[in-house]
Amino acid sequence: MTDEGMEKAMIAAGMQLLLKEGPDSAQLKCRVAETGDGFLLIDYPIDPVTGKTAFLSNGTVFDASFRINEEAVYSFRTEVAGRVKNTIPMIRITFPGEEKLTKIQRRQFVRVEASLDVAVLLDGVKRTFITTDISAGGCAIRLKNPPVFTGSERVSLVLVLVFGDGKRVYLQLDAEVLRVWERTDGRIASLEFIGLSDRDRKHIMRYCFEQQRQKRKNPSVI
Repeated sequence: MTDEGMEKAMIAAGMQLLLKEGPDSAQLKCRVAETGDGFLLIDYPIDPVTGKTAFLSNGTVFDASFRINEEAVYSFRTEVAGRVKNTIPMIRITFPGEEKLTKIQRRQFVRVEASLDVAVLLDGVKRTFITTDISAGGCAIRLKNPPVFTGSERVSLVLVLVFGDGKRVYLQLDAEVLRVWERTDGRIASLEFIGLSDRDRKHIMRYCFEQQRQKRKNPSVI
């Protein structure tokens, strides 16, 4: 990596890490609590699909990855090196250094503007929103006042896809709120789908491609 790339990829406390032991293992999620020379301290990782805490054995090797923004993702090989007993228990993992990071290409999904009904369940409370755009990777929703998300929340949602032939498909999905941001027309929350099944992904991709075709035929349609 170049010096410029290293600067952009700088890992820091508070960043989210994804850990994966092998191709068939669950992807775990944790946050960096502290950085050091050749190591990172992380909180205990959880399985985002089950919500359960994972307990890691010393010597376990993982592929770790983190995201700088929605496009730039970096990975490195790491090993569990022990536990640290602080006020909040943490795990120590090895870190090879910025110069050993590998930039990986995220799969790009077609994203289209779309106003779809979505019901979001957070802390046992169901709220309804309208999407502003959607892809097989996630969606953005327009927030109401007062805002209910701050970022990093795990939510369940029901998304209604309405196809050109009038067919409606109801998808029950899990998602994580990546960020909340201001736009000229209001406040938006960006959500990333978690554990999306092939069936649900195909429904969303079909919807996006259909919307693309419709947009080409009639550019005024959203």
